[in-house]
Amino acid sequence: MQIRRFRHADLDGIYAVFLAAVREGASRFYSAEDRQAWAPNDTPFPGWRDRLGDAIAYVAEDEGMICGFASMTRDGHLDFLYVAPAQMGRGVAGQLYDALMAEPELARLPGYDVQASHFSRRFLLKRGWQDAPAATVERFGRALTVFHMRKEAGPAPVQAERRKGVVRRAAAKVRQAAPKA
Repeated sequence: MQIRRFRHADLDGIYAVFLAAVREGASRFYSAEDRQAWAPNDTPFPGWRDRLGDAIAYVAEDEGMICGFASMTRDGHLDFLYVAPAQMGRGVAGQLYDALMAEPELARLPGYDVQASHFSRRFLLKRGWQDAPAATVERFGRALTVFHMRKEAGPAPVQAERRKGVVRRAAAKVRQAAPKA
């Protein structure tokens, strides 16, 4: 598996991943009608190439096939994070997300936002994003449930809590090893 920057020639492969991820991968959370409204066209929407080209975008490629992609606008909006259904649960989304978050231009931002689906919400919560109440957005006449989530820059709360635990355990060991007066 290779994670690399988006190229304009990737558009067809990226759009195929988008269609499969929405139409098949999101079936546990969204009805067939919702998924059709989310991904109604079999060809990329006008402006997709520019939208991805203007953002910081990465693709995951396995044996020459695009199996995932992610993009974030330069002001910190997580726009796309999709993985082909056959690759879901194999760490592809995590690798794409990590590549985005390691990008120096994005690392300097004070925070990030996203309109998360049910599916991506769980993924983002594990990475320190703040949960939000469900909201609806309209897509081609259908009201779809999304979550307007935010993440402040810096270490994820889970990572910070782990670090605190490591520090506490290390401090306890030091206290145990210290000679008693």
